[in-house]
Amino acid sequence: MLRLAQFLVLLAALAAAPAVRAEQADADRQYQLQLLQQEIMQLRGQLEELSYRLQRMQASQDERYMELDRRLQQLMQAGALPPPPADAAAPAAEPAPPDLAAPLEGPLDEQTLYDAALQLIRARQYDPAIVRLEELIEKFPEGDLTANAYYWLGEVHAAKPVPDYEKARQALVQVITYYPEHRKTADAGFKLGKVYYQMGDCARATNILGQVMTQFKDETVARLAEEYLNTLECGS
Repeated sequence: MLRLAQFLVLLAALAAAPAVRAEQADADRQYQLQLLQQEIMQLRGQLEELSYRLQRMQASQDERYMELDRRLQQLMQAGALPPPPADAAAPAAEPAPPDLAAPLEGPLDEQTLYDAALQLIRARQYDPAIVRLEELIEKFPEGDLTANAYYWLGEVHAAKPVPDYEKARQALVQVITYYPEHRKTADAGFKLGKVYYQMGDCARATNILGQVMTQFKDETVARLAEEYLNTLECGS
């Protein structure tokens, strides 16, 4: 009888073994499925974050272009920038950059270099514009347009498709430090605050923008500084 009972127990165990293995296989599949679902969710999150960053980068670049265009339009309306040639009413989508090796027509005076730089900025030929502005500063370090040249250097370095915020900062600091009474100083301070924010220094950005709001409270730039300051995401 004892042997018969042991035999029956063994048969029952053998019969149950496939069911146990099947349950274990199902559990393993469920676990693998959960892992895959978690990985998919993580990948979706990363994709959404990358998409958001790309949108922010595009929006930031568009903003830089619009700001440069706005300031150039202001110069044109004030008569400080010559209008484009009549035959340039419909420029090509990708205008060829000018030949920097070719000499400028007429006398190579300060105004000629400055006007050439602004025309290049308007055409979004930023690297040639930087060359002209630096040439102006080198040839006329005490000139009437030197502060303007430093200001536009800051604007251009920050507006390039791959911005150089450090060089932009250096140029804008020149305006604020050495030309405190210049008409471009207020705009340079506003731009410097934006550059500091783009560099990740929110404390300095906030400080500079606050100074612009205080020192130039009766000017339009103070309102622009306040509006920009209210958009900053500095964290706690």
